[in-house]
Amino acid sequence: MFAPEPYASASLTGRLTAVLAVGAVILSALVTIVTSEVGRDQQRSAAHAQMLDASASLARRAGPLLERGDELRLSVLATSVAELSRARVLVLDRAGVVRIDTGVGLGGHTLGLAATDGPFRRERPEPDTGFEAIAPAMGHEGGAGEVWVRYALAAPPASGFAWGTFGLVLLCSLSLITMAFWISHSWVRRIRAITRRARGIVRGDAVAQTEAIDVQLRSGGAVSELEQAVTALGASREGVIGAARRTGVALGREVVHALELRGHVAAGHPERVRRHGLALADALELPFEQTEDLGLACLLADVGKAGVRPSALAKAHGLDEVERASLRQHPTRGASLLAGIPGLEGVAQTVRHQYERWDGAGFPDGLRGPQIPLGSRILAVASAYENLVSGGVLGHPVSWPEALDRLREDRGELFDPDLVDALEDLVRSTPPRESTQVEISRKGVVPHRLPYGEPAPDVWISEEDVDLVGELDDELEVVFDDRTEDPS
Repeated sequence: MFAPEPYASASLTGRLTAVLAVGAVILSALVTIVTSEVGRDQQRSAAHAQMLDASASLARRAGPLLERGDELRLSVLATSVAELSRARVLVLDRAGVVRIDTGVGLGGHTLGLAATDGPFRRERPEPDTGFEAIAPAMGHEGGAGEVWVRYALAAPPASGFAWGTFGLVLLCSLSLITMAFWISHSWVRRIRAITRRARGIVRGDAVAQTEAIDVQLRSGGAVSELEQAVTALGASREGVIGAARRTGVALGREVVHALELRGHVAAGHPERVRRHGLALADALELPFEQTEDLGLACLLADVGKAGVRPSALAKAHGLDEVERASLRQHPTRGASLLAGIPGLEGVAQTVRHQYERWDGAGFPDGLRGPQIPLGSRILAVASAYENLVSGGVLGHPVSWPEALDRLREDRGELFDPDLVDALEDLVRSTPPRESTQVEISRKGVVPHRLPYGEPAPDVWISEEDVDLVGELDDELEVVFDDRTEDPS
């Protein structure tokens, strides 16, 4: 009923071992070849860098000498560099005339300047071969000329196959194969033990019959325990990530709240930005996970300001270079903090790119247009609108129509034009109230409400009511009436 176990096992193990061994040999050869080629590329790059450094060093010393017309010292310097570099050195004045040419003496012919702002390397045009390292020579009065170093790279000697590297890589590969084989073999032995007991029960062996119940329970329990372990592992991982995410969000909000208390972040600004951002996300019908990350990013967008210089946060204008650089780092600081918390990777990306511009002139990465994450684009528009209507940008609040006009001015330059249009549609469909009614009553008691649209009286509480409130032990409740339309 069952296939011979030793033969099947030995055949499978032998074939697997042979395949892995052949793979190890092929992998070792490929790694050796790639390593050798990389080494040759590094040698060529080092030679180019050496010639570029030589031209730049000579150019620094040749500039003043060219201005003074000291061709004797120029000749000595150029000859020294040519001998050390095994190259041909040319020194040109500001008119492009060759003053020194180590290949033909003093020179005198005209080549023309390459008009560079710094050292660079290029291949020589046909029919010449090789390369040129060119560096500008600067004198006391500006550009005095250029230094050209012409050279050719010798072909690297044929070193043959790197048997030493091949042997090392092969040894490491075989060691890993041996370790994997030993681990798999131990697991196979455990499975074989259960299989032998099951076969004994089928054959009706006496010993197996006496252990039948135990074997059935143990074998069935092993399968169920394995399934339960995998399920529990997945649930445990999700639980740990969820707990870490919640803890990280709570800590981040505490940091932002502390910044609000110190006046480094406008009080209530994160919550108002979140409200505008979620309204845009709802209009765009974003998935739940993306909307949730956007809401958290709006609340935690300023968490990186905890690492900014206090002097930069205390000033509204007139920042010096150090303070401005410190303030510009707050999105990357915040993103770094959030990226280290499991489950907040998407939030960190949104926070990092909140100051990118649609035209690519933003920071920190200079992303352009659709390259900017959608959450960051929404956060930028929502935050800009909130800053305008609350006075965070201009120092005084503006009306919502004026705020929309200012956003339209930057449409397609600072902000995503589609998101500006979407925000304008949202605001105009439900315009904000210009004022908010406030009522105070005992906690749990519904206060008297005026009919919608009726102006509120100047005084809502009389002196007798004030005396009565002072005698009450109950807590007071503040009710904000922010209805935007008649509820009837």
